[in-house]
Amino acid sequence: MFEQTQISIKYLSTTKTLAEDLGLMNIVDKSLSERLENNVNNRDSCMGIISEVFTNSNSALKENGRPEIATMIIVGGWIEGLYIATKLTTKTLNNNELIDRIVDQKNSLNTLISLLNEYKDNQSISSILNDMNKIKSVYDEIQIVSSKIEPITNNETKITTLKAKTDIFMSDKIFNNLCFKVDSIRNNIVQ
Repeated sequence: MFEQTQISIKYLSTTKTLAEDLGLMNIVDKSLSERLENNVNNRDSCMGIISEVFTNSNSALKENGRPEIATMIIVGGWIEGLYIATKLTTKTLNNNELIDRIVDQKNSLNTLISLLNEYKDNQSISSILNDMNKIKSVYDEIQIVSSKIEPITNNETKITTLKAKTDIFMSDKIFNNLCFKVDSIRNNIVQ
């Protein structure tokens, strides 16, 4: 998705191995590889294929009484996505939009922590929950201030849009700490 073909091939290979280990090879099969290879330059198609595989894997795990594994996959994907995004900020000059998207993950993080809490008695989930709370402690240092939501009506189209301004207050130290925590937790997972 980020024009990193070699890394994408490595991810796909790892995905196949994980799918095999989880008994999900009927979802991650040869046709999936071919579809991804045929659409390697089409970001929207790749996202659609990845979303389809994720949804199918999640459903299969839940149907087979393995919701904890499905939860770990969701969290692992989120951590990997955050890891990639934080790494991209060091390689991108004008990266304010990317940093804003990283900050936006604060809401997703809270949802993931709630999901993990459902299975906190599972030792593996408990460990992941501990790591996610470490990331949350850094996110809690970021101040997000939103203005009052105001309706703005376009007189020509008669369409009303709700608008608000959001300001983010985050020091370089906090952002670097977030990057460090994500990097550390991600690397601990992949070892």
